[in-house]
Amino acid sequence: MISEYRLNQKEIFLKPDLGAEVPIYLYYDPKKDFLLYGFSILELLRDPRVKRMEVNNKGLAFLLQNGVVPPPLTAYKYLYVLGMGDSARVSTEDGSVKVLFNHEYPFLSPLMDSNSENNFDPPNADVLLELVAQAVDRRVDPGKRNFLFHSAGKDSNLIALALAQAGWSDKFELVTHRSKGSADESQKSKNIAKKLGFKHRVLKEFDTLDTAQLAEIKEFFSRAPFPCVDNVTLAYPLYRYQMPELSGSNVLDGSGNDSYLMLPPSQRDQRLIRFSKYAGGVIPKALPIKSESILKNLKNTPAEWFGLMGFSVEDCSELLGDCYDAKKYWLDECEKRKSWSFVDFKTDIMVSSVVTERHIRKVRNFCDAYDSKLIMPLADGQVISFFRSLPEKYLFDRKSLKNKVYIRKVLKDYMGLDSDALGKKAFTYDSHAVLLNHERTIVTEIEKCDLWRSAGVKKIMSRLLPKVRKQGWSARYSKALVYRLYLISCWYNNSIYIDRGRGGSINV
Repeated sequence: MISEYRLNQKEIFLKPDLGAEVPIYLYYDPKKDFLLYGFSILELLRDPRVKRMEVNNKGLAFLLQNGVVPPPLTAYKYLYVLGMGDSARVSTEDGSVKVLFNHEYPFLSPLMDSNSENNFDPPNADVLLELVAQAVDRRVDPGKRNFLFHSAGKDSNLIALALAQAGWSDKFELVTHRSKGSADESQKSKNIAKKLGFKHRVLKEFDTLDTAQLAEIKEFFSRAPFPCVDNVTLAYPLYRYQMPELSGSNVLDGSGNDSYLMLPPSQRDQRLIRFSKYAGGVIPKALPIKSESILKNLKNTPAEWFGLMGFSVEDCSELLGDCYDAKKYWLDECEKRKSWSFVDFKTDIMVSSVVTERHIRKVRNFCDAYDSKLIMPLADGQVISFFRSLPEKYLFDRKSLKNKVYIRKVLKDYMGLDSDALGKKAFTYDSHAVLLNHERTIVTEIEKCDLWRSAGVKKIMSRLLPKVRKQGWSARYSKALVYRLYLISCWYNNSIYIDRGRGGSINV
């Protein structure tokens, strides 16, 4: 349901649930006469009071430079999103609707003093598993098929274990992805599924795409509400191509707990933060450095080391013309958190932007494009309360820099799964192979995109493309930059939600 705030109504305060499992989307009328808001981006975009959307140049600048649009901004003009820690106060002032946005990270550490930790007895893990199962049960739509995106990692296995303990192994199917080389975890996932009594499906990774697969990709981008440049983005329409039954289903995903279980920075992270605080003051801001050069990182703000790198502002200006310098924003965000611990700094920066609007957004886009329901039980309020009642040492270890300590213990005790020995696991996708095998298709998609200045895109592509087939830092980064341009271009070229001079509301 879409709600409306109109002029002279009583002030309202908008804030998503604590874990931001369901963000709040806002459409702020350009004339500032009203504001629409709701939990469904599709309902909002299809509301007759909302015209076809215009792309926000500032949002594009963020996407190019950082690979993410930090909330509450989005890639659209007049459309905003409230995620983890975000809020909006809506009122009437001087005859106009006014929206005041704010962000407060809700999980600052420490959680419990050391004396309390020493006298703490952890609760029985059955309590946690029951809470996770209940979170799923409250959210699934009856009559739909149920799937869990599963890896050999900690989060999806906690959910799988909770479902199995509840006796629901016959109601859910585990779905995994066969990656290349040492990154592949499909066999481990299959073994876990068998042990817990689940059906299991392994999806393929395609290097070469046929006509039907390319059509599926375009169909996906036509209905994905937002651009997303996560490396695995292109794999999702190919999942649906292999499993049409994913459409209209309940999709369980293990995302949503990094915000409260924390993301301890590695020793390397900490060195880079210290270095960037120093380097930022001695490297001339006007020094032009190519986007694919390793020297570009010398200009990083502390925040940008956490997955927020991309095109230089100079190259961004070549593509867009008038271009916002994202470093101004990140310098301000760093200043706001200058007294914070490394743990809080990294967690808030990453979760409120990279995790929320890249990692999770790709799954949200998938579910929105194919009319499925995304369920993130680890973002449930009662699950969060359980973990927040534990001492810090059960969440993360400041010495070993491991997080999710209690989950590691539960998985080892109940399943014999040694997460420490296994290492961090996640789906990977060889976007480089697709780029090499479909270079002409990808270049054509980029060059026909009206977002980019023709001269600028030709100049940058002529510089990056020769490096794509080479090795080394410059080559790897060139591949990533071309892929990013492709994902944004493919979304813009095909999206049904974008105004291309037709006007009118969206009727889908």
